[in-house]
Amino acid sequence: MSLLIVILLAALVFFVKSYNKLQRLAQAVRMWQSNIVATLVKYTESVNKLQELLQGYATHEKMLFIKTSDNLVEMARETANAMAHIQNLVQTYPDIRANGTYQQLMAEVSRIQDQLAQCRYNYNQAVALYNGAIVALPESLYASSLGFHQAPFYDPEHLQEAREFKTDDGTLVKEMLKRGTTRPGRNACGAPQGAPQPGAPGQSGQAGSRASAQPGQRPDGSGAGRGPQQ
Repeated sequence: MSLLIVILLAALVFFVKSYNKLQRLAQAVRMWQSNIVATLVKYTESVNKLQELLQGYATHEKMLFIKTSDNLVEMARETANAMAHIQNLVQTYPDIRANGTYQQLMAEVSRIQDQLAQCRYNYNQAVALYNGAIVALPESLYASSLGFHQAPFYDPEHLQEAREFKTDDGTLVKEMLKRGTTRPGRNACGAPQGAPQPGAPGQSGQAGSRASAQPGQRPDGSGAGRGPQQ
């Protein structure tokens, strides 16, 4: 019995460590994905500032100001198009390069682009570690049952799917523990539900009537048999 307890405790400790490891890896994926979104928003805002500045040089040009929204794919695409439009305008109006504000904004945009590239790299690294962990043994035997599913790699056309990635917050484990400590179909005394309990009304009375039956009589009071007729 003591050996069985030791084995069960060792299995429990191993499961807890494995579960916590998967949660840490999944948290890293969500963290870098959030950093990508935040950096993309900063990039969009900086591009809009550049367009405001260029509007004073190219008054007849129509600027493509971008609104930050939850549609990440559309926002990223519009920001890239606006940046290409800015570069074309700078070629048309080269005097813009001498503007101090333009130089500061371009330096800011360049820095944000580097940050975005670093976030994408770190996100893909985190996804690779997480996806590798949930398909390796023994985690692959129970990872999907605990809410750990494949995370998508970075794809500019599927940013929304990456943003919607999530794992179980511990609810499934709590439900499993509850089911493991509660035996369905049994009451608090351990007996099957619906089974009469010792001393329950009806049992004692029935037993008493059987005990008080007279010799030669059936328990229901009728005679056990008649003697030979005269």
